[in-house]
Amino acid sequence: MKKSIIAAVLLAIACTAAAQDYSAHYQNLPVEIARALAPEIPDNSISITETGGVGDGLTLNTEAFSKAISKLTKMGGGHLVVPAGVWLTGPIVLKDNIDLHLEKNAVIYFSPDKRLFLNGGSSRCYPGIRASKNKNISITGEGTIDGNGAQWRPVKRSKVSDVEWKQYKALGGVEKDGVLYLWDKHEEWNIG
Repeated sequence: MKKSIIAAVLLAIACTAAAQDYSAHYQNLPVEIARALAPEIPDNSISITETGGVGDGLTLNTEAFSKAISKLTKMGGGHLVVPAGVWLTGPIVLKDNIDLHLEKNAVIYFSPDKRLFLNGGSSRCYPGIRASKNKNISITGEGTIDGNGAQWRPVKRSKVSDVEWKQYKALGGVEKDGVLYLWDKHEEWNIG
């Protein structure tokens, strides 16, 4: 988890540094910090539609993302283009030299089906987008990545109003010790 957060921060810094000049932020620091470098992505490009992706908001595109990333990896890397549409998916695993590029009005929408994100037999789950021990990765474009957090996040009764609590309860789920878990596979998640 800690490595994933660090990788995400470094990725964000690298992407942002490419877009703007941050040299002033590296001056007068108490310690020397290496400057973030923009990823070097090969000039190959594949649209998610080329590997069977359908941006209708209903079709699950997990396999299409995986196939497109594998295809780009065999080419040495490149840009995975996600055109306008709503691209429902499970976890996306990025590899070396991959740019996930969301065009304007493209939405990657992570499925509310928690089973897609379960990490084998453990009670942990995979994040929506992940990479491990990879280099030259970027996420670019004008589109949106919707992690579907409202479907994932447990809600504490003490943190919301009566009206909000009723709205959350109407979504279903399992309540335990003043916490509402908004999924019904509670036995898989060791909560009851």
